[in-house]
Amino acid sequence: MMKILNQTGTILIVLILFSGCDKNDVEKFNLKGTIKGTISTCNEFGREIDDNNGIYLVLEGSEPLIYTMTDREGKFEIQDIPTAPMTLSYQKRVMALIVYREQ
Repeated sequence: MMKILNQTGTILIVLILFSGCDKNDVEKFNLKGTIKGTISTCNEFGREIDDNNGIYLVLEGSEPLIYTMTDREGKFEIQDIPTAPMTLSYQKRVMALIVYREQ
């Protein structure tokens, strides 16, 4: 009889502990992070290029949109990133010069 009361008491305590909290009571943490790194670029032959400036990095899914660009060495840093699922995407825009000659 005592064993049954102990088990019942334990189950009752566990149920009380888990029933006292709902989703609205969960505290949201305002955590922020930093991403820093270096990007190296290569030409069409696979050789590293010295100028890694102007690579545009975007955290897709951030609100407001968070973005930065690399310096000449390819270094970047994004600070104060809120906790949320995001995708880091990047691209380098290359300007082409086209010369037309009249004949």
